[in-house]
Amino acid sequence: MRTLPLLAGFGLAAVLAACALEPPAPPPPPPPAPPPTALEAFRRAHPYDDAKRWFSLEVTRSVVTETRRRIRFEKEAVTAALAGHGGGGGFNAAPMRYAPGTVFVAESLDAAGKVLDTEVLVVGPPDGRPSFLLFGPDGAPRETFPQPNDPPSGPRKGNVPAVCLGCHEGTSYFDPMMSFPAEPLARRVVVDPRCRDEVLAGHFLEGYHRGGRLFGPYGAMWLAKIRSDARSGAVLEEDRPYYERLKERFPDLVE
Repeated sequence: MRTLPLLAGFGLAAVLAACALEPPAPPPPPPPAPPPTALEAFRRAHPYDDAKRWFSLEVTRSVVTETRRRIRFEKEAVTAALAGHGGGGGFNAAPMRYAPGTVFVAESLDAAGKVLDTEVLVVGPPDGRPSFLLFGPDGAPRETFPQPNDPPSGPRKGNVPAVCLGCHEGTSYFDPMMSFPAEPLARRVVVDPRCRDEVLAGHFLEGYHRGGRLFGPYGAMWLAKIRSDARSGAVLEEDRPYYERLKERFPDLVE
């Protein structure tokens, strides 16, 4: 009769031991990652925040949005356009020709630097129209682009790309790009001082000729920086291939 408690205790110990050997339940799987926004997908295809491959500048107050604006373009694209430049200078200069599909990105910024929207120009075929994309602050595509001169009722719904083409295919000239590097202080271009070269800006006169329907003196800025770096012996390693190509095409301007 005395063995029953011992057996009962032994049985309980065995049960507890068996329970201790059972593996813990696996944790639940993490929730699936949200799909990328349209802007994130675009940025993966065109990583414009890669400073080694992309050039950027800012305008303190853009005529397009009356806000800060950051513009980005790929170094390879502008180098190829410069290397293939048709020659001439000033009002007789050939337009800067960018390869079809070349991407230019413009971000409207608030005072703190937060991106309000992202505008994209994609160069079209030679002498053809560019195409445009617009993304909101949430990364979703937008079809309506508000402007400072909109009526009190707001912009016309679905005005993209018509409103973009109205400027890029128009005949008006816009500061600060047209007058760079002597642009008005109210619309100052914030760019590396090495990019400011009055002779090169006047030589290509990109804001006048509008190759690819573009306003900016991007070729002059990039060539000026490469030349300044070369003269000071400070060409970055990632920029050296661009320098070699530009030196061959513009020996009198780069050396």
